[in-house]
Order: sequence, then structure tokens, then C-alpha cells
Amino acid sequence: MILLLYLCWERKLMEEFLQPNLKIFDTYDEFVSKDNNGVTYYDLFVDQKYNSISDLLNKKHVVILGEPGMGKTMLLHEIANIENDTGKKAIMVDLKRVRQGNLISYINAEKGKFEAKTEDIKGTNFGAKEFELINDDKNVLCLDGLDEVSPQNLPDIVSDIKHIVSSYPEIKLFCSCRSNHYKKIPKNVFKGFDVASIYMFSRKQIKEYLLRDGYNDENINKIFNLFNESKGDLIIQTPRYLSIACQYFKKNIDRVDQGTYSVSDLFELMTYKKLEEEEKSNPDALAQKIDIIKRVLEKLALLMEIYQTNIITKEELISFFDDVDSKLNISFLQQVNIKLFYERSLLKDNFDGTIQFENVEIQEYLAAKELLRLGHLEQVIFDLCIEPNIRQIFPSWLNTLKFLVDLEPKVAIYLMQLSYGIPGKQQDESFYKLITGVNNKLSLLDREKLFSQVFTNYQKENKWIDSIVEYNLGKLYDNSFNGILLENIDDYINHNSCLQQCNIARVIGSILENNSNDYLEVWKELLLKLDYKKEPVARDVVLALANAFDIESIKLVAQAFLLHDNKHIIEYIISACMKAAPNDEFSVKAYIKGLKNDSIIARYGVYSITSEVAFNLFINKLIEDKDFSSKFFEDRKFSVEQDNKLIKNLSAAWSIELEQKVLELSVAILSDWGRYPSENSLLLNQILKLAQSKNINFLFLFLKALSVNGVLT
Repeated sequence: MILLLYLCWERKLMEEFLQPNLKIFDTYDEFVSKDNNGVTYYDLFVDQKYNSISDLLNKKHVVILGEPGMGKTMLLHEIANIENDTGKKAIMVDLKRVRQGNLISYINAEKGKFEAKTEDIKGTNFGAKEFELINDDKNVLCLDGLDEVSPQNLPDIVSDIKHIVSSYPEIKLFCSCRSNHYKKIPKNVFKGFDVASIYMFSRKQIKEYLLRDGYNDENINKIFNLFNESKGDLIIQTPRYLSIACQYFKKNIDRVDQGTYSVSDLFELMTYKKLEEEEKSNPDALAQKIDIIKRVLEKLALLMEIYQTNIITKEELISFFDDVDSKLNISFLQQVNIKLFYERSLLKDNFDGTIQFENVEIQEYLAAKELLRLGHLEQVIFDLCIEPNIRQIFPSWLNTLKFLVDLEPKVAIYLMQLSYGIPGKQQDESFYKLITGVNNKLSLLDREKLFSQVFTNYQKENKWIDSIVEYNLGKLYDNSFNGILLENIDDYINHNSCLQQCNIARVIGSILENNSNDYLEVWKELLLKLDYKKEPVARDVVLALANAFDIESIKLVAQAFLLHDNKHIIEYIISACMKAAPNDEFSVKAYIKGLKNDSIIARYGVYSITSEVAFNLFINKLIEDKDFSSKFFEDRKFSVEQDNKLIKNLSAAWSIELEQKVLELSVAILSDWGRYPSENSLLLNQILKLAQSKNINFLFLFLKALSVNGVLT
């Protein structure tokens, strides 16, 4: 019964919002080891396997990790609702509201005050009024925003969480936190916890969301054209950005200009759109006052970032006005009602004497805008955002700096210089993602400095280049930078440095993906100089060659690996073939090899076949190999909708010769009852229906062939 209720809830969730992309790991160490495997061309085609909310509800203690805007709060809200709907007693606590960091006292003090409201999920405590902090397996505690707790309260909060887990082991507990902030939490606090990570939406999911939200195909194409990154990192793949964009574009789709919007463009558009709407709703109180409200909000946001807080009291707000620039202060207080300011701007009244920005990213974006107005920006960044001894960015400033780099690309150069003159200094992936994510407004000289420094650091530190950094370097690249990659390549090969060679191949692949092909032959020659007999090097070389659409070079590198049963390398080869030449004979052989090794991507390789010749090759293999055809037709991992891609392509390539091959295949299968697919394969039935639609006499020919072969007597 409970399972049925869970399933009903999941159907309800799908109707109301796009469920988060969840992956659950047994430990944080497992999450770290499996989370950064890189992105291949295959990821753009294959629906990734994610865990359901039901999977999450089967866990006892879970920490939920995700970057800003990924839907951590929404997920906790739904968990609490589902658990309450199935007879349990669940509450959700916004941790930043816990004053003085005493979580246990706070929960006990709020006993009986929780309400099952669903309209506003931020800044509210809701859930079952009957909840008590006792050791009962019907109790569910959802703790939101560990990363938003102030530094002075954090030790007490994590201590109370640890106490709850040890003293009330029957309570089910879920806690959300930003991924970067979690690294700073003592690991023993969440010892024994499962880790659930939330990932970005795929483009397919975004389209489904938009269709469900009332957009037509034409409008969806307009939105995708606005965010025209080519490697699956659209701004609107983040749930919150998608929601913000939908709210605005649904009303203004005809006014959308064809161009590229950055994160800061989107926030500028969306953030101040609300202020304009408030001005229209309150013309007497807010007319001609929006500009000064913007300036005050930006100053307030920066002050809150400096003090590392996302929530302040109304008394603290008044103190802020006392301290702010006197001219701005006097002008603001003369023009704007203070109560209206925190009720009708970008702030939210928590009705407990505190206020906060509507979401953390708004605060971070506004703080970045205010930072730009300060003089000596380089020194200000160093003083506020950098730990001076180890020269690393404070995690709490990372997202603000992302906005700042987007607004002023030169900041990436300032940050790059952090490691200068410090022997052995290493930065983490978040740092390299930040500084390479800069747009191309940088001068060519600065882009070369950035490209050279980052690539050289990875090579010297003997680190795998992160897939996002790799892609960003490709966007930064200019043909004048060739020497950076060519330098010392012979040393890497001669000294057997497999990792450095892989990094070279990855970056070249990204360059080929993002730039013109003026140096195509140079890059291909360089890739083939690498020691591709080693599997890791071969893997990255074939993916790079796919971006050069050079199937002959892919064959040269990959041929030997197809003779073995290494599923991992075969999937990379298939990814490359699908992009470079999906109908080539070698590509078809790669798909067949992958299918025999139970590779999911191999099935998508077959879906990419569009030519008559390639279909003939594939069907011939099905006819010749009894075990292979049974395996292919009985695979239950794929839906009718997915198999329809094959039917559609087969229909477009149809010929008299293909009709004959389909007839031979059908007869061969039915002539051997041991090969006949269990439960009458839907795919085989679809193929037979297609053949009948192409030739009205096909059924007669089919029955005649069965009779000749002794199947029908």
C-alpha cells in the first residue's frame, strides 16, 4: 500500500514539476570517486539512469548535495509532503532560521506550530503538527540549507545533528547542503549517511518541461537559441534558472531577441523585472524610486556577503541604513517607506523579525554588482574573498565571484595570479572552472595567459583535466596559441606520461569542437603522435578525432580494441563513431560489438543508422548470428518510443533489397523456435508492420517463405 502511495505521489510530482536528477551513493567517498567521470558525446544522446524519489525515501539518513538552484529545497519539501501523506510525521526546518544555532531547542519550541502549507517553500517551517523529537520510526526530519547557516552558528547546528542521529536512531533524517560547502563540514557528522547528489536537467527534460508548461515548438526553439552553448551546459539546465526564465518568457516570448545570454544577463533581466512589476502595482509608493532601491539592495547584498549571512534582523537593517553612504541614506529614507522596501523589493519578510533576499543567488549577484563599483577591485577581491596564507577562495564567495567574472572578465586574470610565486601551490576544480568560465570579452593576450596557465598547471600537477575545464579551454583557444600544446609533447610521449597525453587529447578535442578547422590536419597529426596503444590515451584520442569527423583515423586508433571485450573503451569508440560517421561499416561493427557486451550506448548507435548500406550490414549480422539476434530483440531496457527511432530511420532508408533482408530475418527467427523472442518482441512486430506498409503483398510473401522453409505445414 505504501509503495502504491509512493508511486501515486511520483506521478503527481511529474505533473507539477520536473523531478530532480538524483544519484544516490553509499558514502561521500563513493560520490567523490564517481561524480567526475567526464562527459562524452554519448551523454547527449542517452537518457541517464537516475534514482527516483522512492529510492531516496527508502534510505534512513541522507545528505542531499547540489549546486545553487538545483532544487534541494523543493526536494525536501516534497519528501516531507510524501511522508506525511503516507501516515508518517515529517517536518521541514529552514536551518538559517535557527537562532543561536540550537537546533534541538528550536524544534522543541516549535512543537505544534508546524503547518502543512505548500505555497511558499523558502524560509518557512512546515509539516506535521504532531511531530515530536522522540525515537520513533514514523518521524521524518528534513533540514534545509546547512550551507546557509551563519559561521558562528554552524558548529552548534552540526553538533545537534550528530546528537539527533545518535540519540534518536529511528528518526529518518534528510539534510541539504551546497556541494562546495559540504567539503568544510567535519565528515564524522554525517558518518553512515547516504549521499544524494542532484544533477542538471538534460535538454530533453527541459523540452518536456516547457511543453508541459504550455510552450509550443517554435517558442521552445527561441529559448534554446538564447542559450546556445553547444555542450549541454545551458543556463536553463539548472532548475531555478529554468523556472525564472519560464516566468518571464511565457509573458514576453515575442520580445525575445536572438542572442546569447549569460548568467548575469539572465539575473539582470529577471531580478529587476520584479521591481518593475512592483512599481506598476504600487505606483504611488514606488514610482521613480526603483533606481535608488536597486543601489541600496546592492550595497545591502555586499554587506551580507561580507558578514557571510543570508538573513538579518530588521534592527540590523536599520543599522545598515545608519552606516550606509550618507547621501544615499538620506535620499533613500526620504523617498521609500522602509516597510514597503522589505515587503515589495527583492527581500522577503520572514515574519519573525528577520528578512532575507528571496534566494541566495539574487544576493550573490547583487553583491557582485556592488563589488564592481568599488575602487581597486583586485585588492578588494584579495581582502574579502581570499584566504591569504593558502591563497584559496573562501567557499562562501565562490558563487559571487562567478557572477563577478561574468560581469567583468578581467577578474579571471586577477584570480589566476593567486598561485604565482607559491611553489607547489595547487587549486581545486572549482577554482579552474571559475576562471576558465570567462566569456570571450577578454583580450587575446589575456585569453592566451589564461589558457596557458591553466593547461600548464594541470600538466605540472599531474591532474586529469576536468571535463568542464576542458570545454572552457576550447572556447578560450585561438589559433595563435598552438605552441602551448605542441611544446614538450615529445617529452610526454618519451617519458610514458599517459595522463598528460590524455589531457592534450582532451583539450584538442574541445578546440576542434569550438573552433574553425584551419589547423585540422595539424591537430590530427598531433593526436596520432600520442601513444594511443594505451587504453586511456586511445579513449581520449578517438573522442577528439570524432570532433574532426575523421572515421579513418578513428579506425586506426580503435581497431585493435574492438578485438577485446573491454566494455568501457568500446563505449568511447561507439561515441566517436556515432558523431564522426554513424553509417560507416566500422561504426556498425562497433555497435554490434557493444551490443554483445550489453552496452546501452550501442543501442543508440543502432538508432543513429540512417543509410541503406548500414542497415544491410546490421541485418545481415542479425541473420547470421542466432544468439545476437535473440539478445537484440529481447532487450527490455528500451521503450517502444525509443525503438521507434530505428523504425523511422529504417522506413526512410527502405528499398527492395532491405525488404528482402527483413523477410530473410523474420523467416530465420521463426524457423528456429528457440530463437523466437519471448512475449513476441514488440520491435520485431514493428518491423513487420513497417514492411507490410511498404508492400501490401509482404504478408503473402512472408507466409510463402515460412511454408517453403517448413515452418508452416
